Amino acid sequence: MGGLCLGNLEVVDHQRLSGAGYCFSASAPPFVSAVAGAALKVLQAEPKLLVNLRRNSEALVRGVSVQCDKYLQVVSHAASPVVHAALKPDVAAKVIARATKTASLPSGAVLSADAQWAALAEALAAVCEQCVNVGHVALTSTKRMKGEVTGYHALAAQHGNAAALQGSSSSSLPPPTLRLAVRSTLDEKQLRAATTAIQQACSAVLG
Repeated sequence: MGGLCLGNLEVVDHQRLSGAGYCFSASAPPFVSAVAGAALKVLQAEPKLLVNLRRNSEALVRGVSVQCDKYLQVVSHAASPVVHAALKPDVAAKVIARATKTASLPSGAVLSADAQWAALAEALAAVCEQCVNVGHVALTSTKRMKGEVTGYHALAAQHGNAAALQGSSSSSLPPPTLRLAVRSTLDEKQLRAATTAIQQACSAVLG
């Protein structure tokens, strides 16, 4: 029994990296099972880790919501240790407006859904880079595979750009976000420094 996967570079890479456990069975790859088992043993031995992680996750969400309220809105659950923060609608609209002006489109034309998503992602990537410069804080922004459709209908419709999306069959890719990973070992001072760096980076990049 064998199989063959054909596609462009992005498709084949995705299949190679994400499909290891599904090639010949529905079981997880051995290295994934080993890591999961070791992690469960650590959590059983030190249950306080989960308590601290929950506390830090909620503290980071509060910090971003308060200090970065002008620019960002948290779109993930408050208890999640992976925090996603998207640009607020008015800020996103300004980013798209600048990108539209730079693109020198004909009068009345608007950016496509893909171009809007790319403009927002580029702005968030610049925020990530600036975070390293102002506070030595490393974070990342969400990415998408080359050629993946965005279906970014909500923002376009909200700001009068629905015409740019008419006829599109794409649907469900959410807006780009900053991705912040929380650890149980972080303390209050480190969390406060992180949110301050994010606020300063947003101010420098987004105005």
